[in-house]
Amino acid sequence: MKNSPKTLLLVEDEISIREHLSMFIERTCAFGVAPVANGKDAIAAFSEYKPQCVFLDLGLPDMHGFEVLKKIRELDPMIKVYIMTGYDDALTRQRAKDLGATAYLTKPIPFEDITAILKEE
Repeated sequence: MKNSPKTLLLVEDEISIREHLSMFIERTCAFGVAPVANGKDAIAAFSEYKPQCVFLDLGLPDMHGFEVLKKIRELDPMIKVYIMTGYDDALTRQRAKDLGATAYLTKPIPFEDITAILKEE
């Protein structure tokens, strides 16, 4: 993880997406990235790095992203959590909102959208 005053926790099980997003964010958005591939590591990394925000995939190998969202919310009710998913359906979008997600992003996420989001952080 790059030394930066701000840290983003990136929870994504697909290695190519995780690597590309990490490189892009670190190079262009003035954030250090803590990249992890599963829910268990996400919760541990959240406690360790105390990030300013979280990009969270829903389809993780060890638990659903909504479980991770609930646990992160217990640790920090004010943290901004951006859900990332390849599935855009109304029920999942509503559940994310009900659980306190800041936004619901459908993959592939344009880099311009990521830049705009992180400019606000």
